[in-house]
Amino acid sequence: MVNLLNSESMIAFIPLMEKVHKKDGRYYMIKTPIYPNYIFIKTDLDHTAFDLWLYQFCQNHNGIVKQLKNDKEGTSALYPEEAAFLEQLMDENYTVRQSSGMIEGSRIVIIDGPLCGMESRIEKIDRHKRIAYLKNELLGKSIKISLEILKKI
Repeated sequence: MVNLLNSESMIAFIPLMEKVHKKDGRYYMIKTPIYPNYIFIKTDLDHTAFDLWLYQFCQNHNGIVKQLKNDKEGTSALYPEEAAFLEQLMDENYTVRQSSGMIEGSRIVIIDGPLCGMESRIEKIDRHKRIAYLKNELLGKSIKISLEILKKI
């Protein structure tokens, strides 16, 4: 579906997250969607032209497509600051790489990765699952980003 949506005037992508997966006692780095079942589209089209394009696309292809909007006027589902935040986390392949850090007392210090400098946005960490939960929400959902805690001081 993503390849069908790509054209000269738009880029479709699924934001992915690198994370560690354990199978048969071994650890592997895998990529999983940050938002399963969502496709993001970057375009220069205004919302009216994009609505028309999406309507025509849905007429020519089978499947269920629902466009997310912020209001009745058809404003983009992502606010500009949300889009900028997501782009800051992702690399050129729309993947959020795993960050690494350590715990100093009750503080989290990120050493490497896209979360570097964003310690104040981390609401909670799950050391067992190697996940950081960020305060900033996109699409009404909390953001889970891969975080390896190397040590606790």
